[in-house]
Amino acid sequence: MGLKQLGRGAVLAALAMSGAHAGTPVDVGYVAAASFIPAAVARDKGFFAAHGIDIKLTQVANATTVAAAVQSNSLQVASMTMPPFLQAVEGGLDLKLLAGADVQLASNPSCGLLVRPQAGIKSAADFVGKRIADPGANGTAEVLTRKYLTDQGVDVSKVRFVEVPFPQTVDMLRSGQVDAAVTVEPVLSRAVAQQVAILFTNVCGAVNPSYLQAIYVANTQWSERNPVVVGAFRAAIGEALEYLRAHPEETRMQLTSFLKMPPEMAAQVPLSDYAVAVTPQQVAFWIELLQGQGILHAALTPAQVMVP
Repeated sequence: MGLKQLGRGAVLAALAMSGAHAGTPVDVGYVAAASFIPAAVARDKGFFAAHGIDIKLTQVANATTVAAAVQSNSLQVASMTMPPFLQAVEGGLDLKLLAGADVQLASNPSCGLLVRPQAGIKSAADFVGKRIADPGANGTAEVLTRKYLTDQGVDVSKVRFVEVPFPQTVDMLRSGQVDAAVTVEPVLSRAVAQQVAILFTNVCGAVNPSYLQAIYVANTQWSERNPVVVGAFRAAIGEALEYLRAHPEETRMQLTSFLKMPPEMAAQVPLSDYAVAVTPQQVAFWIELLQGQGILHAALTPAQVMVP
């Protein structure tokens, strides 16, 4: 069963019928990425408040810590990507996929494999013996890059992946501590604009032309106790997406205000393709990919990890 957006009127009526009071507090943890601009818009434009949610957006420096924070309910909702989410579930955390944030499309890429001009990387085979910065071990960027290199006939056991937080990627490339980096916007455009690296390929789209990139998660108990709030959260994000489609300039404004991106860069970076609804097929892609790389061992199904 996929995630379905509730209409605004239906959500408000359900809130009234359930006796839930306006302003239910929901603390959302997010990483500083363009994927989560709709949440900022939903907050700033009052969409969350209109649906009875007292939203708090809390930036987290390290996405690997948010799963435990959601499990303990210190955060009610948090942004994640699929690999760490599925690994957290396999590891025993009782988390569920609440809603989608954005999807990666080959027709509008925002994920790329960068190389230092001095690294001598001209073909996929040249990555052997090289160091590739990625934002998290066994995370989205690394998993997709491994898949890409394997498909190109590269022995990935001879490629070294170095975990580097997004904000440090450009400096690591500039200093020569890594030869390449797999990253997303806005880091991707920043590295190219500063002539620190060049784009080798839009690696993620080369693996799958359309896949679920970022998501919102919650713990199972919270989502089961608060079905109306779950629907309200999805509806508020959905209204933010409608607003952004009608006001595309607002997304670029949020790049500067929400993500602190320089205006000249915000005017040029590709914009994310946002989506709230998630299909079982999108989840199955990640389960199968992680199982294929020996990262995920549990026989999980999409239904087991999705909030109805």
